[in-house]
Amino acid sequence: MTLTACKMGGFILLSLDNDEDAQSLFAPMHRYRLYLLKDRDLAYIAGLFDAEVGFIIGKHGSTSDLVLSYLKTNRQILNYLATVFGGSVYLRSRKKSGQRFELWEWRITSRYAYRALKKLYPFLRIKKEAASICLNYYERIRASIREPLSTRKAIAGEYAQLLKPLQKKRRDV
Repeated sequence: MTLTACKMGGFILLSLDNDEDAQSLFAPMHRYRLYLLKDRDLAYIAGLFDAEVGFIIGKHGSTSDLVLSYLKTNRQILNYLATVFGGSVYLRSRKKSGQRFELWEWRITSRYAYRALKKLYPFLRIKKEAASICLNYYERIRASIREPLSTRKAIAGEYAQLLKPLQKKRRDV
């Protein structure tokens, strides 16, 4: 059996003699990077989350979903987060005082958002309660996957209401 590895556009491609084995090993790099982080890296990222990342339980397509969102004018840190946790970086252009400027958004949803919060939870301070609500929401929504859509929407509404006062409190500070 021969194993060959190469990095290709954010993916690690491993090829074996057998094509079926090679396809099963084709996986996003962020799956590996998340577990390679040291505690000091996780603490640094948790500080970013505490300061500026938005936690959202909201509508995503026809269902409700867990979303983490971070807006910055500098794309570099957002690309780093996308490399580590997954998600996408989008350009959001804004106007301020009549001038247009680039605003970038990193957005991660569902299980990737859950994995990121789970990994960072011990290091969070300010948004620990909001993260706890989001983690509980995701676990409950996954447990109710076979329930009717109306039930899952009601669960999302319940958790969104729990999250709302925490977001308002942060704006008042």
